[in-house]
Amino acid sequence: ARSAPVRRAGVTTSMADVGVRAHVLATTAVARARGMPGVRGVLHLAGILDDGLLRGQTRERFERVMRPKVLGARHLAEALALLPLSSVVYFSSIAGVIGSVGQGNYAAANSWLDGFAREEQARGRLVTSVNWGGIAEVGMFAGTGAVEVSETDLRPRDVVGVLERVVTRGVAGQVVASGWPRD
Repeated sequence: ARSAPVRRAGVTTSMADVGVRAHVLATTAVARARGMPGVRGVLHLAGILDDGLLRGQTRERFERVMRPKVLGARHLAEALALLPLSSVVYFSSIAGVIGSVGQGNYAAANSWLDGFAREEQARGRLVTSVNWGGIAEVGMFAGTGAVEVSETDLRPRDVVGVLERVVTRGVAGQVVASGWPRD
């Protein structure tokens, strides 16, 4: 029996602020200059927390949290518009769907990202926004001592398999929390 050819994937990392258009354009230009084969998929995982009750929030605090989600997604969409991508996945948060005490700015940023994913999909782009619930050990709170790992948190080993299922569904937005999505 003949075996299928082995496909290899490469990962390139670079330090860049997706909230700065020039950084995103420079990063994609470097990838092209290195002669990398075509980019097939992009994961947008940028995010910042600046928790506080709404009455204590300032315009600057909102902008700081919104920047990586809003500007990052726009800059990536612009830089990648002409590439034949098989998927673009925005890592959003369940906070954008159900809210979270003290995270009004973070919930707003993630809700915007979800809407942007729906707009991009309406334009014919293969885009998914995943509203992640808690992810133990590696989530935004990992190592902060702010919260303990919960029995309801997803485990890192489960995230990749769940992500693959969610992306292949072709739904612009999907909540993924412990026990979700249910088939």
